[in-house]
Amino acid sequence: MGNQVMYDIDKDKACLFCNTIDMAYGPVFSGAGAESAGEICDKFLVWYYENYNDPRQDIPSILITRYVEFMDLFYDEPPQADEICVEHDKNIELEMKKFDN
Repeated sequence: MGNQVMYDIDKDKACLFCNTIDMAYGPVFSGAGAESAGEICDKFLVWYYENYNDPRQDIPSILITRYVEFMDLFYDEPPQADEICVEHDKNIELEMKKFDN
């Protein structure tokens, strides 16, 4: 039991998934060049364990900071943390509106 990568091959999107509690968490990965989102997410998970700890133990803001760090180390145009947070906030706002009705 532990971390896995969930990968949607049609949309080329991936995320981390805890198979202990059946919950996705952390940033959503997209493919970059010849690498699929699943490959990048796998690489991130290995890098995270090598440099930090189990990513399930970290709060979302730490995961986002480390995601940006990882992307900056391995890819030419990493996303900015504030761009990720703004998008995350928009998604939460849209989800919350579903419960207002």
